[in-house]
Amino acid sequence: MNHSMRTPARRVLLVMSMIFGTVPATAPAQTSANWQVEPFKATYSVRIGPAKAQTTVALVTLDDQRLRAESTTRARGIASWFKRGNVDEKTTFDVVDGKPVVRSLFRRDSLSSDDRNIDIAYRPEDGTARVQRSTGEDVVTVANDVTNPLLMQITLMQQLANNSLPESYVVLDYKGIQTYRITERDPEVIRTAAGKYAVRVIDLIETSSNTGTRVFVAEDEQWLAVRIEARKDDRSVAVLSLTDIERR
Repeated sequence: MNHSMRTPARRVLLVMSMIFGTVPATAPAQTSANWQVEPFKATYSVRIGPAKAQTTVALVTLDDQRLRAESTTRARGIASWFKRGNVDEKTTFDVVDGKPVVRSLFRRDSLSSDDRNIDIAYRPEDGTARVQRSTGEDVVTVANDVTNPLLMQITLMQQLANNSLPESYVVLDYKGIQTYRITERDPEVIRTAAGKYAVRVIDLIETSSNTGTRVFVAEDEQWLAVRIEARKDDRSVAVLSLTDIERR
């Protein structure tokens, strides 16, 4: 029994690494009048089989006018009997010409059985990122369209607000560099605990493994993802559903 509950609990956490990212580029820190996404805090219920979790995603403005995205995931229900701890992520970025310019990503995972902690310091001035794990440190060459998982949702919101959805994202996370292809499906109307929404439905697929994320984004919530499905071989394996949204 213990093994069967631990496995879905770990998968819940793996889902969260697929959802968030942004774009690094050479530019000084500054704010931009073209930035559309206002600070917020969103809470999601997470379900995969018998396992439950709760995730919060927030966007906050710092004193130096940079922005920070924050995410915390905690096991809930039966899963919390076997897995205690959090997955905490924070990434800081500037806004230049209406685009996010990522500076750092910090991830600490006390829920997963394997080590998924990571620190990434981006160096857009020379096209590299310093990636530090428990096993050592690497310097990775990054193109100026590389994203990271935590900020992908924020970037997607900004691009939809500007009607500029790209064809793909290149993601750098604890698994390395991956490419997610973007396709759009027919719009839908869905209901969550937070309300009823008309949504655009967008797939982000990692082609080499045929895994990815389907996001249901609502214009009424500044293109926030109000439902998120982690998918494998074109079937849903986990669902995140918006339960609450706060504007800051």
